[in-house]
Amino acid sequence: MPPFPGFTGTGIDELGSKNMRFVGTLKTWDDDQGMGTIEPQGGGQGLFVRISAFPGDAQMPHVGEALSFEVELSASGRKQAVRVRRQADTGSSAARSRTAARAAAANAQRRNWMVGTAVAVLLTTVGGLALMRHYEPEASAKFAALNAELKPEAPAPVQQADKAHAKPAAKPASLKH
Repeated sequence: MPPFPGFTGTGIDELGSKNMRFVGTLKTWDDDQGMGTIEPQGGGQGLFVRISAFPGDAQMPHVGEALSFEVELSASGRKQAVRVRRQADTGSSAARSRTAARAAAANAQRRNWMVGTAVAVLLTTVGGLALMRHYEPEASAKFAALNAELKPEAPAPVQQADKAHAKPAAKPASLKH
């Protein structure tokens, strides 16, 4: 008897395992959202599947791929595929090559972006240093002239008498008694 009412997928008993495995085909997949649906072999209701249910083998799922899976109820009470495995004997090598080609293209794009950024930084630095070297003598002379114009002459330092050894000043005659 199927584990859920209305589900007629073909179960595969995994060497006395308590959980039943089912076989189906990936019918829809959205790479951006990381989810899709699996249609069970033999018919029945399509099952929701997340990317986290797939093995961590760095291969993106692709539509038409044969899969085996277990079924569980989600927290919201909906049936979903879990512990998904790719079927080794099915699945086109062309689809696997497309997935590998997409991954290689993404890696090449990242690598090209990094190289392009490094080249842009290097050219900006070299160009800036060349301009600085070219304009430095002229800028230094202008800066020195401007600095001389704006800088007031310093007043002569005021010498203060040593208060400890100084004689008291005489009082003015008007203040004498």
